Amino acid sequence: VAGALPANVDGGGLFDSTAIVASAAVTEGAWGNGINYSYDSDTGTLTLTAGTGTVVKQSEVVFNYYNYSFSSQFSGISKIVISEGITQIDSMAFADWRNGINKNITVEIPSTVTNIGEWAFSSMTNGSLSVVMNASPTGLTMNANAFNGAENGTFTTPYADEWKIAANCTYTESTNTLKIGNNRYYGTFTLEAATATPLTYMDWNGTTKQLEQKTLDDTIPPNPV
Repeated sequence: VAGALPANVDGGGLFDSTAIVASAAVTEGAWGNGINYSYDSDTGTLTLTAGTGTVVKQSEVVFNYYNYSFSSQFSGISKIVISEGITQIDSMAFADWRNGINKNITVEIPSTVTNIGEWAFSSMTNGSLSVVMNASPTGLTMNANAFNGAENGTFTTPYADEWKIAANCTYTESTNTLKIGNNRYYGTFTLEAATATPLTYMDWNGTTKQLEQKTLDDTIPPNPV
């Protein structure tokens, strides 16, 4: 067959029919501004990673802001993973996606993000917006209206106590509700505390392992009898 790989060449899952089928669901490409994307239509997961750039801006890959047209290819998005290494989510980066998305969406924001611009996630979906926030509000600049219109979702973070008193945030203990924004433009979430991501290291043979935290007593051998 013209264009076929030779029988002795491994074409990335050539001999594994399952791998070939699975890869067909994944679309990869340039998001813009030096950011790369990968979209798995089977799981509805859009992953953004830093390439030559670290700032996520508006992208016509999913939504054209000039004519308000949404790509039907991405209408199944239910999760967005913004990977470690990305430092900024620019103004209106994901705004008004509700024109094409009616699902509940979860957005994972990495610890490396130091700036979230105005209207960044405003009116993102007609469903609920939940946020997994791995960044501490300390050292993070976030516009008050970044999550405008969000409701009925959760805000999960290992820095729950810090977010309760963060700038532009109001926490209501009786309902465990975190309001992000001002009196006119805001998003509301149920606050959930999460365990911080454990530290890892790579051993001599390249295997990633979790760093064990030991007490002083763990390092002292028992007294000989």
